[in-house]
Amino acid sequence: MHRVTWANGLTVLRIVLTPFLAAAIFAHDWWSATLLLGVAGLSDLFDGLVARWLQEETTLGAYLDPVADKFLLGACYVALLFAHTPCLVIPLWFVALVLVRDGAILLGALYVVVTRAAIEIKPTLLGKITTALQLCFVSLIFLCSLLSLKMDSVLQGMLWLVAGFVIASLLHYAYHIFGKVWVCGTKNM
Repeated sequence: MHRVTWANGLTVLRIVLTPFLAAAIFAHDWWSATLLLGVAGLSDLFDGLVARWLQEETTLGAYLDPVADKFLLGACYVALLFAHTPCLVIPLWFVALVLVRDGAILLGALYVVVTRAAIEIKPTLLGKITTALQLCFVSLIFLCSLLSLKMDSVLQGMLWLVAGFVIASLLHYAYHIFGKVWVCGTKNM
């Protein structure tokens, strides 16, 4: 039985806000989208801090937090792909890249859980940086749309920077999870 904690509540809040954020993007309501992303970003920042401060770290929270991040960012990118912001057209290849990375990470984690492989799954520094960059990128898109700012070269540069980090973290997680699964599997043969 999992106990209800403040930290897990903040993570669930992020999941609950996601459809409302996507709806705001589709409606081109950049004020609401910016506000909802800010609240979701703060919940992401504070859920881990609250868990450590109140000594409420749980297995559920360890799994739920990255799922909430992937759900939030994936929904933002898919909505932005179809909503067409006034400041940047999100390319399909970029959204596909993010979704492939997130899907691969979730499938790898699921494989480890289902097979009960002796591998600790935890976020890496590269993964945390990638998530932070993605949140900054989406925030910048919202702010540029809200304030009608023309920052084409900055947004394009940020798109390529995020794409590079997404690829690097995908390769890093692939090595970290699948490399260790393979090593553990060959030792049991």
